Amino acid sequence: MASLGRPNGFLFVCAALAACADNARLLDAGTLADVPLEDDVKPAADVPVVVRDVAPSVDTPTPDALAATPDASTLGATATADGVRFRVWAPGAAAATVHGDFTAQPMTRGAGGVFEATAPDARPGHRYRYTFTRAGMTYERIDPRALELRDGMGVVQAPDTYAWRARDFRPPALRETVLYELHVGSFSVAPGEPHGTFASLTARLDALADLGVNAIELMPVNDFGSGTRWGYGPRHWFAVNQAYGSPDDLRRLVDEAHARGIAVVLDIVYNHYTGGRDAPLYCLDGDCADGTH
Repeated sequence: MASLGRPNGFLFVCAALAACADNARLLDAGTLADVPLEDDVKPAADVPVVVRDVAPSVDTPTPDALAATPDASTLGATATADGVRFRVWAPGAAAATVHGDFTAQPMTRGAGGVFEATAPDARPGHRYRYTFTRAGMTYERIDPRALELRDGMGVVQAPDTYAWRARDFRPPALRETVLYELHVGSFSVAPGEPHGTFASLTARLDALADLGVNAIELMPVNDFGSGTRWGYGPRHWFAVNQAYGSPDDLRRLVDEAHARGIAVVLDIVYNHYTGGRDAPLYCLDGDCADGTH
């Protein structure tokens, strides 16, 4: 069991999952389950990359077209009265199309390489992907700003319709905070399930409250392609980990925690993403040194 301490006024029950291999056993707050935690996939050993000299293509964007950086808050899929508006920053692409559970729409390129289209028959809950074209090659890509993933595609979200009930929640004072760090995939696993979820964790909040815990820190919950890895090899920074549940499942977890006086802290990784060429942001718009997909 990890040593207990009070740095900065916190009581750290579990400083790191590596030090507390079974946080379900530690204080008996979770449902004990034998869930082996995989180490995050490490990038493969360096492999020499052959860089080809490629003559400029007639449809390769010029440097002037790449100068402006867009307002990121306007990117992604936005439900409107006219359907769903899709906006994606792909400065290396010459053309783009959005398609999915609706009629495919060609996208118009704007300043700084932002492509935009409105799909009149698209609705919240519809899946979608982008197809980019560059130098005669096509690339199928998931929206980097997708908030939910399903079947290898983004999912259009409805405007926030979740009915929050713990609207008056106030986090505990720093000096009074008892913080419990946990891994959603292993903390509480329902019988017959391969790993934990937002829902199974929500069902155990009373046990944490009974222990005196008033803040939980969730190891990464943005998408990393697994229910058992630690989550430090993220793939999509804006989408919740689909193995754990939906965005509303995460909202419900936070809401139910707040209703019990428990604050929720997220462990977030922004300085890297999972290694390998299967990473969704690798060569997003075809602008990669070796010309591969």
